[in-house]
Amino acid sequence: MNEQMTLTPTDRPASIEQPEPCWMELRDGQAEMQKIIHLLVDFDERTGRFKRFEDQSSHWMRKAVSVCNPKDLRIFAKRTAEWVYLVSVHALTNAGSVRTSWVHEDGIRMERDSAPADHPVHTIVCLTDLVERYGQPPEEQVREELEADSLKA
Repeated sequence: MNEQMTLTPTDRPASIEQPEPCWMELRDGQAEMQKIIHLLVDFDERTGRFKRFEDQSSHWMRKAVSVCNPKDLRIFAKRTAEWVYLVSVHALTNAGSVRTSWVHEDGIRMERDSAPADHPVHTIVCLTDLVERYGQPPEEQVREELEADSLKA
């Protein structure tokens, strides 16, 4: 999907209403999520921040996810707190596969909550937008695998 998402405060729900945290799979929006991941990876590289990671392989896995074909991605997100998600991405390409997870703080969504309605932050696509627009519960077996993997972390 290549259309530009522009949201105004009235276009989006105030929050994702869920009785308890649950995994959601992005059924579309993979390219938009790749842009978000690319910006975060680029920032980590420009600042050298990734060199301070306990396990730098997580950085390189996210970098691989940010550049592969979006059609090769399955992206899952589980809201764990306001503006905070556990993200799991599975990339399966002809060259191999990558499966990585991280905690994602949705700073864009957080800023929107305090920014005036005409502030540019309302035009930037964030993870919460993608979950609200494209998120669907995954199949039971996939959900169980995600839960088991998140317990290992």
